[in-house]
Amino acid sequence: MHSVRINEGAFEGVGDSAVHTVAFPGDVSGNRDYGGYDAALTARVSVGLETGFSAYPLVDPRIIADVSGDKEITAYDAALIARKAVDLPVPLIRALALDNAPETRSVGLDRIVSIPTDLQVSPGSSVNATVNIDDATGLLACGFQVRYDTGMLDLSNADVSLGNLTKGGWSMAVNATDASGLVRISMFTIYSLTGGSGSLVNLTFHVPDDVWGGSSAIALAGQLWATSSKLAMTVVPGTVEVAIPGTTGDDTWYLRLDDEKKLAQLFNSDTPIGTPLHTRPSSCAGEIAFNGLSGDDELTIDYTNGDPIPPDGITCNGGSGNNLVFATGLGMAPGGKLDLTDNDMIVPATAATRAAVYQSVFNWIKAARADGAWTGKGLTSSEAAKHAAEQKPYTGLAAIINDKGDGSVFHAKFASVDVGSNDVLVKYTYNGDANVDGVVNADDYFQIDQGYISHKGGYHNGDFNYDGVVNADDYFLIDSAFLGQTGPLATKPRPVETPAAEAADESDEDTLVLRASQPNAGVFATKAGDWLRDLLGSEERVLSAAE
Repeated sequence: MHSVRINEGAFEGVGDSAVHTVAFPGDVSGNRDYGGYDAALTARVSVGLETGFSAYPLVDPRIIADVSGDKEITAYDAALIARKAVDLPVPLIRALALDNAPETRSVGLDRIVSIPTDLQVSPGSSVNATVNIDDATGLLACGFQVRYDTGMLDLSNADVSLGNLTKGGWSMAVNATDASGLVRISMFTIYSLTGGSGSLVNLTFHVPDDVWGGSSAIALAGQLWATSSKLAMTVVPGTVEVAIPGTTGDDTWYLRLDDEKKLAQLFNSDTPIGTPLHTRPSSCAGEIAFNGLSGDDELTIDYTNGDPIPPDGITCNGGSGNNLVFATGLGMAPGGKLDLTDNDMIVPATAATRAAVYQSVFNWIKAARADGAWTGKGLTSSEAAKHAAEQKPYTGLAAIINDKGDGSVFHAKFASVDVGSNDVLVKYTYNGDANVDGVVNADDYFQIDQGYISHKGGYHNGDFNYDGVVNADDYFLIDSAFLGQTGPLATKPRPVETPAAEAADESDEDTLVLRASQPNAGVFATKAGDWLRDLLGSEERVLSAAE
């Protein structure tokens, strides 16, 4: 460069050799991004482990890394770069252009970076989610973006800490924005890790007192860096399940609205006596989930003061025991979904109400069945839907009145509970199981033959697809199930009937008792606004299904 004129000669200029470099101060790696890797490289130069930056071999490193403006490269500059990496304000580091995406290729075998997928936590408590790596060999820096459901989980900067692999000699910048459910993390060290597996970061999530159930995915994205390269990475996101926990013994819960209908109250007993275990505003829409673990568990849902079930519903996982669900003072709204999965249900009725009760149950199963896909609203089975999707459509829900038509009953006990001739029995079973005994055999063929001849309706008469007639379609279902069945779908006996169940049996006509057994540790899920409102006392016209 020669004959230099500055402002038309107003200032003296001296010609000399020069290098023209385009770079973003702080982006010392030259990858067109700010991250923990830039902070790590800056820190290494600050202590003399490196003399410059390989991305800018002819440039004084202070031009690129002195983001503090003090004409030196120090740990302070590394810290400022790490802050900028998580979008915290740093005045002397400009924002990158939106289209300035990084273009660095990853090298080496993929490192597996994961968050546990089986985290469980109860309302009002906390859970630790760790970001883990399977092989930390050569790791110098990393950056992560973690997303979660902020309606279920809370997180602050103070809830993010270094893991067991990084707690010594690592620095970290954190920017948690709980309002949007996003936390940005930038972390680095001076000396690369020599190996090992374990946690890089600890995230302590807090569950609000009014969150009683649900699931939050913990999404994870980010980058790993060695001293001179970006490391290949495969991410495994995590999951946090919120549920009201049970024990390995017998658990009893009672759910209701308070007398003023402003609070949902949950008692750890079979009656609403004493101080509730949990309370929350009745306006809360979020799901209520129970995890009974094992043992014989009971949940009573009391509708006397109104519907305590939120719009997102109730899910009861009773575990490996024999579990019952009771509903008293029934008052649910229509239009929802109740998933029996692989469980059974008893709906007691009287001689005067059984036809209406059965017709309502029949119609809701018909709606849910969705031509055998089991994807509709109403009374459904996700287990049957799973089999249908697997091209094994041999199962579904069978609903009958427990009366053979001559005063005798199909079952004196159902799910090990005494039942009468007026009770409506619902069972997850093979298609064509007309007497709901868990197997398709000659007895069921006798029922469909009699129904075909007499032109009677109802599942017990052979209307296995709930379309109102008994025809070749129903014979196809029973034949397919007969050939495809792999063994009886029996209900595991419940050894002792509880006082609560006995009390429910003695209730008057306006009280509906639901009992769901769980022989296979399935889930009995009741969705809000389900099909049961006004089930008893309904003025709905009784159709042929009740015959």
